[in-house]
Amino acid sequence: MIVYYKNDFLDSKSANIDVDLPHFRYGAGLFETALYDGKVVQHLDRHIDRLCSSSKFFGYKVTSFDYPNVINQLVFENGLTGQNARVNVCHLAENGDEASVFISVNPYTPQAIDKVFQLCHYPKVHDSYLSQHKTMNYMHFIMAKKYAVSLGCDDALLVDSDGYVLETSTAAVVLLSKDKFIAPKSPNKLASITLDIFIEKNDVVLQDTHISDIGSYEILLMNSLMGVNKAIMR
Repeated sequence: MIVYYKNDFLDSKSANIDVDLPHFRYGAGLFETALYDGKVVQHLDRHIDRLCSSSKFFGYKVTSFDYPNVINQLVFENGLTGQNARVNVCHLAENGDEASVFISVNPYTPQAIDKVFQLCHYPKVHDSYLSQHKTMNYMHFIMAKKYAVSLGCDDALLVDSDGYVLETSTAAVVLLSKDKFIAPKSPNKLASITLDIFIEKNDVVLQDTHISDIGSYEILLMNSLMGVNKAIMR
């Protein structure tokens, strides 16, 4: 697989990584995941704006970069033209306030649009301003997903320190009660471009919902790769 790293197109298996840099030692950096639909990367401008905004928030330099051209080249180099692919764009923390750009493009098979996800409640809590940004140190989400899979579920609902629903390990959450769409109010959850678009097209109320009340609602999950799918609690 060909990736873009350190201003070059490289075979991912032969890329040299400096193990002393913060992105290797501590998982320091930011990332975005977007869908290449066989023709274009959906909502790429929004993804790059969010990535750069988070990088600036953490004090890293953001410089001009031709993301579309590099992504298109990677699509071609990896033989993915006309196919669905997962695009990851990362700002990797270097020393000081410097950050390098890493981009990968991998084959992606979309979930069936009628798939109903089975959810569990992840009992561990991570309620922090860091949750507002897609940091490379993704441990809480990885462990929540691992927990869900161990129980035979597709994903896990994450809650804040008071037990209010935030999101899942992979997706934003919208609850439906009768004709009312409800999204979590807390700021301590990952910003979601798909949720933003959903809110632009629908009347959505921002409201706290406790995990103990989740059975009263229909559940919708959404992210940039799968779009919107229904879910149920197990």
